[in-house]
Amino acid sequence: MVKRVLSVVGVIFLYFLVFFIGILGFQVFAEGRLLLTEEQLDHYSGSFGTVVTVLFVVWFSHVKGISKDLELRKDRSFIKMIVVAVFSVCIGMILFNSFVGFLLNGIFPVTEDVVLDETAFDHIVTILIAPVAEEYFFRKGLYGYVREKINIPIAVILTSLIFAELHGYHLQGFLSVFFSGILYALIYEHSGNIMYSICAHMMHNASASIMNAFERHGVQLSYNLNGYIIYTLPVLLTAVLLVTIILIKGRMKIGKRKIQSTCS
Repeated sequence: MVKRVLSVVGVIFLYFLVFFIGILGFQVFAEGRLLLTEEQLDHYSGSFGTVVTVLFVVWFSHVKGISKDLELRKDRSFIKMIVVAVFSVCIGMILFNSFVGFLLNGIFPVTEDVVLDETAFDHIVTILIAPVAEEYFFRKGLYGYVREKINIPIAVILTSLIFAELHGYHLQGFLSVFFSGILYALIYEHSGNIMYSICAHMMHNASASIMNAFERHGVQLSYNLNGYIIYTLPVLLTAVLLVTIILIKGRMKIGKRKIQSTCS
């Protein structure tokens, strides 16, 4: 599985590296100058840096044996991964962000992050590549190490704090990433399978990108309140409904298991 992920990411990286160098070369050849601004070049260089990071992290964790999953259930059900990911997005991004926004907007107004225009490659990095690198590094590597050396609660909090701090967002972004880090760690701890947290992380990033795309085309799914993102009522109600359904389904399954164990 690790080699397969590594090979796919490697092919994507090489393709876009050649594509990117080809574009820059053509610009220099045709125009006699580089059309990208320094800010844009830094932005795209950061995207390629992320790809290099994921290649190194996956390779290093595989070589050093860090890629071994926790000694727990090895359930690889794709449907369950999606259900867990949907729950994580609804709780970690929509409901938590809105709660933080309502709670803190009048106390600590913040300035919005500067958002650059994103290319297709940026979306690929954000949705498919960065989650793999970050989950391997923060959950499999860092979290797995700290939980063995100290204990699980401290490992969850400490690694989530580092995870949030390294993203460099403002207050709401920091709290959102911190809470998401807690969710990813708990998902990994409960499932014993890093693919669950990777799936949740990917869906989280994809949801944010999709919502931003909708808003750029005039469909408002959130609004700004003193620098904080607050999701609209239909989005909030949908998130609450999905969370409620997932929780009810989960309780029903637990009840069935108890009945079956009692009968047997």
